[in-house]
Amino acid sequence: MFASNASLPLCLLLFICFFNVRFSIGQTQTYLHQAVQGTDSAEIIYKQGIDAWHEQRIKNLKSENGWLSLIARDWLKDGKNEIPAVGSITAAYKKINVSMLPELKATIDGQPFTTGLIRTDADTSGPDKVVFGSRAFVVIKRGERYAIRMWDSSAETRKSFKGIERYPVSLSWRIEARWEKYKKPKIIKLASVIPNVVNESLVPGAAIFSINGKECRLEPVIEEGSDELFFIFADKTNGSET
Repeated sequence: MFASNASLPLCLLLFICFFNVRFSIGQTQTYLHQAVQGTDSAEIIYKQGIDAWHEQRIKNLKSENGWLSLIARDWLKDGKNEIPAVGSITAAYKKINVSMLPELKATIDGQPFTTGLIRTDADTSGPDKVVFGSRAFVVIKRGERYAIRMWDSSAETRKSFKGIERYPVSLSWRIEARWEKYKKPKIIKLASVIPNVVNESLVPGAAIFSINGKECRLEPVIEEGSDELFFIFADKTNGSET
């Protein structure tokens, strides 16, 4: 046993001090390495999540009934509406009756369809999709009005689509927010992409966060019966740069 450090040879003391320093530096390097690895892992996971979302977005756009295939979205008047080279759609008494040209050999759910009542997107079971050749349509309801939405899987916009440019994924924009739930959801009016149509939406609360020291708030809307929050925001570059 050693009574004190004074009884240790100088070379042994130097070895012990050097070993302790090496051990401390080694521990520090290990902790730093783990911290860097943790940051790298978080960035990789975040990037993978954004990339997966982007890939799904592209897939949806390029689908047969995606936005790139949309060729018509027209309001229906009350009564009979003639659809050139397709047939007619009659909107009356909150019901939709469709009559297709027989030579188009239209189908609904794979079954032959020529004339009859069809469901709209307001029905709990969803809309009937009338398919004929490369084209298909459904009838949608917005407020008290009806409209036809038609796609063509052979649309030039779909065939010539080259993808979407986007900024590189940055971990600095992965922001955690504090959720402030409102005691009573408020109702706001939102203009839709359809002219003269304004929808009422519920706002259940606000997401509060800081960017560069500045506090920001985003109020999402939520559909009745859903648990998903929908954030709508934009800046002055929308429609030109982004």
